Amino acid sequence: MSSMPQVLLIDSHEDFRQEVRRFLEPEFEVVGMVSEWRAAREVMRQLRPDVVVIDMLMPFMGGVEAATRLLQCSSSVNVVFLSSHYSQSLIQKVLSAGALGYVYKASAVEDLGQAIWAAIKGRVFISPSPASAYSSLPAHH
Repeated sequence: MSSMPQVLLIDSHEDFRQEVRRFLEPEFEVVGMVSEWRAAREVMRQLRPDVVVIDMLMPFMGGVEAATRLLQCSSSVNVVFLSSHYSQSLIQKVLSAGALGYVYKASAVEDLGQAIWAAIKGRVFISPSPASAYSSLPAHH
């Protein structure tokens, strides 16, 4: 049994899953990588990961509905969403569904590890708004 937290990745893009695995693996054990929620349900039953990282845009059903179904299968799993879109309404939707994290894909390298650790501790992590990165830049006159 590994002492590292176990993570299941659900994203429809194989290349992206491989990339995420590469930057997570020094710190986490990626126990599975699947492209849709039905396969994830089986992996969850068998491996009981600590955290499920799920893409907002899933084939066959949306990420929020998929996460809701996964949480019904295992209320002890922690869910972190990945999204290409940054929207307060989406963030509210995923938190209402029971997720503990919302990570903007463009900042996944910087934020995903923090989001996973926060979820394991039962805390919420939301990627900073992409617009906030620009607020610290000097204005051009």
